[in-house]
This record gives sequence, structure tokens and C-alpha cells, in this order.
Amino acid sequence: MKVFYITMQFPVPSETFASNDIKMLIAKGIDVQVFSLLRSLKESKKLIHERSLQDVPISNSTISKNLKGIFYGIISFRKTINIIKFIIKNNRKISEIIKSLILLPRILSIYQSIINNKPNVVHLFWGHYPSLIGYLILKYNPEIVLTTFLGAYDLEMKYKPSEVIAKNASKVFTHAQVNVITICDMGVKLDNICVSYRGVDINNLNNKGLLRKKAGRIVCAGRLIESKRIKEVIKIFSKVKNIFPFASLVILGDGPQKHDLQKLAVQLGVSDSIQFKGHVSQKEVFADFLKSEIFIFMSKKKGERLPNVVKEAMLARSICLVSETPGIGELISDGITGYIIKGDIDEVANKISYIFNNKQELIHIGLNARNFIVNHFDIEKTIMDYINVWEDTLVNKKNVL
Repeated sequence: MKVFYITMQFPVPSETFASNDIKMLIAKGIDVQVFSLLRSLKESKKLIHERSLQDVPISNSTISKNLKGIFYGIISFRKTINIIKFIIKNNRKISEIIKSLILLPRILSIYQSIINNKPNVVHLFWGHYPSLIGYLILKYNPEIVLTTFLGAYDLEMKYKPSEVIAKNASKVFTHAQVNVITICDMGVKLDNICVSYRGVDINNLNNKGLLRKKAGRIVCAGRLIESKRIKEVIKIFSKVKNIFPFASLVILGDGPQKHDLQKLAVQLGVSDSIQFKGHVSQKEVFADFLKSEIFIFMSKKKGERLPNVVKEAMLARSICLVSETPGIGELISDGITGYIIKGDIDEVANKISYIFNNKQELIHIGLNARNFIVNHFDIEKTIMDYINVWEDTLVNKKNVL
């Protein structure tokens, strides 16, 4: 089976899950090619090496490819006019129309690759701007199976063309039960929605993790931006440090707030006990999770849904203290596989103190967390949701516009 993945950029530091999905599909015998609407990042070669993606065919936007798209748009004038009409008709905001039209040359060049290479399946890894490629497939190539993913960002963005394509695609995937009602409200039939949790590679973290825990080690990970609330994590840590002098904090990730966060650590007198590691490889992330007794996730970002970083920390038997974001109850059973927190600094500091004073509970909850991830979020099992849908749809195909 030949599958074309359509995404915005690939690979991306914050989207390890995309790399994991594609590698697992290839391991299952699927012929996967990746097409991105945007240019590759400066660090893409490094990410390809770190994530062992050297054998994955990846096509990112370039000037020459956009020129080819423009040329194709000229010789396929009717298709070009129709997609422009579709864009204008289904976008209320001028800004969205402009962004969509800017992407149009790349969309047409990807579409040309699709019709030249004839994949069995085109999967829209994100449901917003990639949906414009979905429009062309549905209208002109109904013999190709089209599936789309609608995640938290897609649902928050409310890009109207994605709703039209979702209603007509063979299947709509999403990564949390909490998203289903919103997708149904868009007009997608319930039986055309497949909830498939984003899986993690359970082989990355072995059973020796518990023996490698460092006393008092706390870890948090994420982009260093305001909505991730790393500032609050540092304030919590300063309170914990006053009670437990052996405590230490590792912060994984980079972003515009890094300098301010480092200044805050100095002001609170805890800079000597905090490591700002920046963006690190997935291997290094796992190594830090294996050492951590506690993982804190304080994000209030609107688009959070069952973050993979929390799953990975759970797999490493870290006690996870996680903010109350949509659907988090599908991942954390409060007091059983971790703790769901309201975000109050004193509340979280007191919870950490309780955990440090009750090591036996740390072992119990950590083991529960790992077992839950192994049983419900093993990527080798979750990726089969996609493969099974594609195989069934190829037999009983039903995407039309």
C-alpha cells in the first residue's frame, strides 16, 4: 500500500509523534512518502538523523517546486479556478484567504506529484491548510482514498475548508474522545470518526527505569512560551527546594522565554539546582525521564490534548502532575496513574512534598502509569487503526465531493 502523508512541515522539533507514526508505518510494510506545504527547517537534517528518518522520502517546499506548481496551475487552468473559488467561498476571513492563496503553488505541485505517482491513500496529517489538497483529490481523483486528521489545533483554528473535506473524506481520525462531539458538530457522521490515540514507542524505555531514578529529580518539558507556564514550574520548585535541599529541576525545551526564566531562577536563588537543557534529542529526553521522580506539565495552551510528552514520562514511571486540559481524564486517572492539578502554585508544591515523603506511593503510581501506557498507547497497536481503516476503505471506498 502506498500512502502519501500531507503535513505543514516535516520533521519539526515539537512533532516527534509524526516521525514515530511514519517510522512505524514503514515497519509495518507501508510505503510512505511525506509532503510538506512549507520549507524545511534549518535543523531538519539534524532531526532526520536523530529520528532515523534517512530512508523516508520527504518533499518540502522549494522555489523550484512552487514554480512547477504555478506552471501546473496555468496548464490546468480550470482546476486552479475551481480551487480558488473553493478557498474564497469557504473562508470568512480575508487573512485566511490570503494565506491559502500563498500556499496554492505548493498545493498544486503536491497534487501534481499525487496524480503522477498514484498513491492508494492520501492522508492529511493536519486538517487545516492541507485540506486544500483534499479538495482536489475528492473532486478530480475519487479513486484515491482520502483520510484526514482533526486534532486540537485544527478544531481551535476552525478553518472552514477543513470542515467541508472532513464531511466528505473516507474517514476522520482524531486523537482523543473529547474531540468527537466537536467533530460531529461540524457535520461529520459519528460512524465516520475513528478515535486513535497517538501512541508512543514503548521499546524506547526499558524496565530498568525505576532503578535509575535520582532522588528529588523533577523534570518538565515543552516550548518555553507563556502558555506552557514554565515560570510557574520554577516558582513551585523554589518552594520545594526550601523543604527538600536535595531537589533538582531539569527543563527540556527552548523558546523565547528562556532568558527571562533563567533570570527568575537567579532571583529565586535556585539557579544552581536548575538545568536548562534546551532542545535535546528524543534519546536524551528519555534518559532524563528515566531519572526523574516527578514530571510537571502545567500548560494552559488551548490546543493541548493528551500530550505525548506526558505519556513518555508515564512510561518512564515518573509521577506526573498534569494541568486540567480537555480530555486529560482519558490519560490520567487522578491519584491512580498520576495527578490532575488545578495549577495553583502552593497546591502543586504541597503535592510534590507529599510524594517526596511517601516513596512507596511513588513506586505504586509510577508502575500504574507505565502499565496504562503499555496497554493503551503502544504505537505498534495504535498505528493499526490507520492501516485497518485504509485497507477496509480500499475495498469499500466512499470519499466523494
